[in-house]
Amino acid sequence: TRGVGGDAPPLPPPVDAAVTRAAVAAGLLLDEEEGQPPSSLSSLQVTANDYPLGSGIHWHVDSHSPFGPALAVLSLGSGVALELRQPVDPGGYRRGSGIATWRRASVWVPANSLLVLDGEARHGWEHAIIARKTDDRGLAGEGSGGGASGPPILRARRVSLTIRTLRASTASASPSACAWPALCDAQGGGLGPTRDALAR
Repeated sequence: TRGVGGDAPPLPPPVDAAVTRAAVAAGLLLDEEEGQPPSSLSSLQVTANDYPLGSGIHWHVDSHSPFGPALAVLSLGSGVALELRQPVDPGGYRRGSGIATWRRASVWVPANSLLVLDGEARHGWEHAIIARKTDDRGLAGEGSGGGASGPPILRARRVSLTIRTLRASTASASPSACAWPALCDAQGGGLGPTRDALAR
């Protein structure tokens, strides 16, 4: 995500209720039942992505400056492997340079689950879903550790709702305060050059 979109129409009531429950569970909103008033729902940004069988999303880190310290992904439908990578030498890496050695990890996101990215996982690692039709059965916990036991797991359609808090002002995201400058948009590391810029 490169920035914050404009005003959008309200979510349908069942989706709004699911987003609110997920945001409370992820700690993005305070729970009224805990004796705290909830943060304003207007402080949330929600992005819906529909992933047909075989599709994915490219490597990215959600922008640091417009969004709060954590984000939540409500993953509906198929389970999927989320791939993560972090530059081994963050000081020598700038996004879009194409030169990096990566530390990698894979996380199984079960069907109909809530994933929370916070701290280093949110700011210091890029994430992606590789475009393919199957995932390793071992990663999903359905095989022996470290390898598949049986055929790969066939993906199906997946819908994700990514929930982020909006910062009151980007001034609260001081570039000098970011511990992950190589991936921080406020320090020039979070965005690679656009195709138009590369064509010039």
